[in-house]
Amino acid sequence: MKTWQWVAMASLLAGADASASVDRIQVQSREPFYVSRIGPYTKIGGTFTGSLEPAEERIPNLANAKRRADGRVEYTSDFIILMPEGTAGNRVLLFDVENNGRPVVHGMYNSPLESIVRGLETGNGFLEDEGFIIAVASWQGGQGITLPEYIGTDGKSVPLPAAGFAALRDFAAFLRFDTKDRAGTPNPVAGRIDLAVAAGSSQTSRMLKSFLFHGFNQANRRRVFDAMHLHVGQVGTMPFIPPAEADPDVVKAALVGDSAVFPFTYGELLAPVAERKEAPPKILATNVEGDYFRRRLSLLRTGARGVTERPVADTIRVWDITGASHGIVLTDDCDMPRANLDWHPLLRAGLMSLVRWARGGEPPPATQLLPLTTTTAAPFISEAPSDQREAVIMVPRRDADGNAVEGVRLPAVEVPLGTFGGWNAPLDNNCADQSTFFHAFARTKWQRLMTRDERPSLEERYRGAADYVQRYREAAEALVRQGYLLKDDATAMVTAAEAKAPGKFKSGS
Repeated sequence: MKTWQWVAMASLLAGADASASVDRIQVQSREPFYVSRIGPYTKIGGTFTGSLEPAEERIPNLANAKRRADGRVEYTSDFIILMPEGTAGNRVLLFDVENNGRPVVHGMYNSPLESIVRGLETGNGFLEDEGFIIAVASWQGGQGITLPEYIGTDGKSVPLPAAGFAALRDFAAFLRFDTKDRAGTPNPVAGRIDLAVAAGSSQTSRMLKSFLFHGFNQANRRRVFDAMHLHVGQVGTMPFIPPAEADPDVVKAALVGDSAVFPFTYGELLAPVAERKEAPPKILATNVEGDYFRRRLSLLRTGARGVTERPVADTIRVWDITGASHGIVLTDDCDMPRANLDWHPLLRAGLMSLVRWARGGEPPPATQLLPLTTTTAAPFISEAPSDQREAVIMVPRRDADGNAVEGVRLPAVEVPLGTFGGWNAPLDNNCADQSTFFHAFARTKWQRLMTRDERPSLEERYRGAADYVQRYREAAEALVRQGYLLKDDATAMVTAAEAKAPGKFKSGS
């Protein structure tokens, strides 16, 4: 099946709007969670049971799945809701699309500078202080969801992973639109949501792209998510519903982390959405430089043929974060120091801008992409997918210091103390998978000459620590004016730079 035929088939299979249904919600725990700037938060945990019409053909083999007495196909999933008490809050549902059973949005938005939040740790409390209602639902087999099953040709039960798309759809639609489940149990957040935003990181960003492509962002003729934040979404999708022409080995690799399955570009992603005449969600994609080297990110812009870049729709903003790594890993176990550029402040500003945009306000700051160039094959650059022979992998262009040009440049890159490389080693562990490298500039001209470093030293770049900090401050303030940073984050970044600024740039001074 050719690519255009696959897009048409995706539209056809998703053409009949699904009858989303949460049959039963069971609240198993309710406890205090956090006291935010706007007041206390409560954590609610439990399970929900949903059911699907066997005729929902977009889910492969659903018609063959075990049915209950009313003829529908059942699944059960865990959930968590974090909600401000009373009527406090911003009336926005932030749906956390977990990664391998781990919630991600607190790590994305609540991580302080140079610290990493895990799971539901509150960190700096940003999301709660802003009043978001946060929901997490399990969708991935073996990670808190009991998927529907059918009997395979070998007589063994086979789970239906694509039902995970429906679980996210059904629970988000229930929280947003329904007052109670089919059994009469009240929706814990009924009447408190005006807007729904989904956020994913890495594989769950790919999951959201598949969710949108296959028509799961519609439930009972209503749009489920008004906006999506796709962080480090790489290229391709989570192929629980793979194209017929895809290489099975490529599909298998994509399901465990290597992303390389159609659709690639945003135009390909949105084609069936337009074909179905759905209103697309607003999308913010925050990508990192390292993913051009290790995760084939250039195919997001060129597709699987040639080097011509495809246009980005008006409903999408893409921010390439210059010098950034796929992950921030605070261990020193790579061949070169990890370039742990802190992208969390950009994500916070991006989320707030995305919410304003989805509410009908001004769009987020402009798309900022890293200019690309072709390159020769190298061990540290992932090859094109084996089933895409015409695909060309490209990498960012670099300046004389070795830093990539353009993109969204945080002050640490705009006013550098070294080179942010595009990859790291060894190539067989998370050094290559997660981190780019950082190569510091020599402190003085004499140190540079002794090591034959052609990059100007710190004393040749800056008149001293005060000059460095002032330039850093100006870079941070420029990002605030442009909308890429919040003022509080810019202030904190400058304070950290002042504390870490090299005290002496010149030898003997």
